Amino acid sequence: SVSRSLNAGVGIAEAQAAAGQLRPYVVIALGTNGPISAEALARLEQAIGPDRHLVLVNAFAPRDWIAGVNAELATFDAAEANVVVADWAGAAAAHQDLLAGDRIHPGPTGGRLFAETVATAVQGVENARAQAAFDRSIRVSALASRLVDGDDDREDGGDADSGADAGADTDAGPGGDRGVSA
Repeated sequence: SVSRSLNAGVGIAEAQAAAGQLRPYVVIALGTNGPISAEALARLEQAIGPDRHLVLVNAFAPRDWIAGVNAELATFDAAEANVVVADWAGAAAAHQDLLAGDRIHPGPTGGRLFAETVATAVQGVENARAQAAFDRSIRVSALASRLVDGDDDREDGGDADSGADAGADTDAGPGGDRGVSA
């Protein structure tokens, strides 16, 4: 639907979440129709839950509230790990010829640009997830290699089995002598 505010979108997201109808990425593009608030964004993020990513599409329109909307979205994105902003404002500004006559909504070719803008944001999240998984696997592999090779990279450089009996000589010398006199 069109002409919805972010507050209406929050209610829709809450209802869809309760019905189990949300997908791993939830895309919201509701900043063109009026100002938004950090409280509404927080409710939206709470509604989608911690296991999903929230893609907030910033706005492009000849409206006085757009700069504030985009600033609020950017601030929220910077503060939340599972939120990303799709830069429709940047894409539309560079291709205003692809907008409909109202200079707000994308025309037929502009719709493709809008979709590509959202896809780019999602791909950025996927790339970051893949990189994090790769980095974890490299760290695990390096740790496993050190353990197999018996290397110890601890700062103190001590034995891996240090404890109350650390440094105790458990190997008997020739004839069972541990260097203890009777």
